[in-house]
Amino acid sequence: MKVVINVCHGGFSLSPKAVRYYAQLQGRECYFYETKLDGDFSLELLSEEQASKIYTDPIAFDVPDMDARYAEACSADQIAGNRVWKQHYLDDRPEDRSDPLLIQVVEELGDQAAGKYAQLKVVEIPDDVKWYIDEYDGWEHIAENHRTWA
Repeated sequence: MKVVINVCHGGFSLSPKAVRYYAQLQGRECYFYETKLDGDFSLELLSEEQASKIYTDPIAFDVPDMDARYAEACSADQIAGNRVWKQHYLDDRPEDRSDPLLIQVVEELGDQAAGKYAQLKVVEIPDDVKWYIDEYDGWEHIAENHRTWA
């Protein structure tokens, strides 16, 4: 089994290029936004190049008009707005690190797959091992589950 981990201080994340490719492999579109907090919450649509250059991490969705959709949903019902957000959100820190599509992205893009403060590595472990990702200050390793008592 293959698993993606971060092997430097900082933390696991995908670059905008990797998020776009990961979305493409899932059959989804990908649009990047920067959050704006100028009295009200809003999103500004960015190109992939702009997204890779901003100081804060961009947010990715699979629709080109997420700002309008979220604002519309939020004004009607905050819970519905959060559902809209979750329905269209593309995660730059996917939870399933053994996802074959994620593995493909990291293997094919190499160093270009890593987010700003990440260095990603695909590690191969035996299929029958029960494992988890352990980390210190963003630096990760795969550990085998063990029994403990207190």
